[in-house]
Formats: sequence, structure tokens, C-alpha cells
Amino acid sequence: MSAGYDNGSCDLFEQIRALYSELALHPEKDFGWGKGKENALALGYNHNWLEGLPDAVWESSSAVGNPFSCGPIHPGETVIDLGCGSGTFTTLLARAGYHCVGLDISAKLLEVGRRTAPAR
Repeated sequence: MSAGYDNGSCDLFEQIRALYSELALHPEKDFGWGKGKENALALGYNHNWLEGLPDAVWESSSAVGNPFSCGPIHPGETVIDLGCGSGTFTTLLARAGYHCVGLDISAKLLEVGRRTAPAR
């Protein structure tokens, strides 16, 4: 066993993966947090950023913060969206001309993003 390894953290990792995989499979379910376009607006996302994204993109979107509130993103910078979920924020950046890479713990949410990408 290596130093710092905590078997409990593996269980937590799997619980988080299962939770977000459930979101991908059952976006209509109440998970106890805000989801969708209304939630993004409540978090301070600019309404203009959201225009043109079809409703299907928002079904599994569970924005938990507004990355734009952390500071400016400058042209030429690459953004890594850790916990990108179904890729709504990643899509917003790409549409604005930024290079963005999305990573997520849930392969199911990434599948949702890939499936809805043509509609974006």
C-alpha cells in the first residue's frame, strides 16, 4: 500500500461516477441541485452565450459554478474543463473561438455530449 492511499476515497470516486452517470441516463430526475439553462443563468452565465444551444444540450447540464467568474480567458489560452459533464461550458468556449478540452469522471455524460454535439 502506498503512502496516502485511502480505500475510502476509491468508494467516493465510484459514488461520484455513479451519481453523474445516473444524471446522464435520467436527466429528468431531481438530484437536489439546479440543472439546465435556468441554473446557468442563475449562476451568472450571460444570456447571449446560451442562445442557439438547443434544449437537448441542457437536459444533463448541471452547472455548479460559473468559470467565467474566476477571471478573464485570453485569446490563445487553452482551457481545460475538469468535470465538463455533458460539455455545455466546453461548447460555449469553443463557440466563442477558444481552444477547450473537456474531461469528466462519467463516461456516460461524455457520451451525452458527443451525442448532442452536432446540435451545438
